[in-house]
Amino acid sequence: MARCVSIVASTLPIAFLVAHAESLGVERIVTTSGNLNRSYGHLGGHIGRDIAIGTAPPGFLGQCFYYALLVARCRLSGRRLVIFHECCMPVLDLFILFFRPKGDHFPQVSMLGSIPMDVSAGPRSKLLTLLRMSGLSRFFTLYYSPAVGNNPGEYNLSIKSYPASIKTHPVGYAGESWKKSDSGKLGTSRAILLLTGKSRSKDEEQIALFREIAELALRLNFRCDVKDHPNPYFRLGFGGGGTSPIDPEMPSELLDDDYALVIGTSSTGLLRYGNRALSTIEMLTSLSADELGLLKKHFDLAAPGHQLRYLKDLRQLETMFEEIKG
Repeated sequence: MARCVSIVASTLPIAFLVAHAESLGVERIVTTSGNLNRSYGHLGGHIGRDIAIGTAPPGFLGQCFYYALLVARCRLSGRRLVIFHECCMPVLDLFILFFRPKGDHFPQVSMLGSIPMDVSAGPRSKLLTLLRMSGLSRFFTLYYSPAVGNNPGEYNLSIKSYPASIKTHPVGYAGESWKKSDSGKLGTSRAILLLTGKSRSKDEEQIALFREIAELALRLNFRCDVKDHPNPYFRLGFGGGGTSPIDPEMPSELLDDDYALVIGTSSTGLLRYGNRALSTIEMLTSLSADELGLLKKHFDLAAPGHQLRYLKDLRQLETMFEEIKG
């Protein structure tokens, strides 16, 4: 197996990399931000060897030089390029189209919840103008992603297809890593984990619901740990009130797994925990039926056959707590 360079734009692929870093021959990981660099710093301890980790520079020109050199070196040296993003990295994608290195593409989620449109319909920006004027816009689809929590909606570019040298695997392929990490048994410890982060509902509604859940758990003598989203832009900011915080930059996939239940909203990290994982989306009244359907399909595509359950109300959760207590 040829050695490879992996480029990551989130912590979603980390469980897959723990399981497959050796078979893929990963010798270097390139992250898109400093906080991801710190998150992936935990990876070496789980695969039993050190992996070189670097961070791509910010800014259009810096990324042009960086990715051009990286992709060209992969092509010339025979190193494979392993990528996981679904959108939002047009500079890298263009150099992959130009140099055509060998490699693999493992999309982690679908673009199902975003609205596709022609690049010509997008907002004014230097990048979109450059793509239109150069004719390179034909290689991309523009997506509008609706607001997440109190964050505004945003536009993202997604490449239509990679060259034949890059093997693209279906969304959900990497979900096998979650199935392997799930014991399939209900937890019996007196601890729960809240996986928080912004979602389609208002931040205030989520925070109020997580506060009720935490108060219920603490009243029944359960420890309540809270881990927010690794990306600061998507952090919910819930905590306090007797809960125990976990470093948000620690990927949830690498946490010690001693929890009776793991509760969140739309976090993909829930899928690791099988039938111990509970999503609150059906308790958030601000979500429309269409939004609920999209969030559920997001889970289904990321890990086909998952055992995640949807909470209906706090009474159902209290019953679960009592059953765990015996």
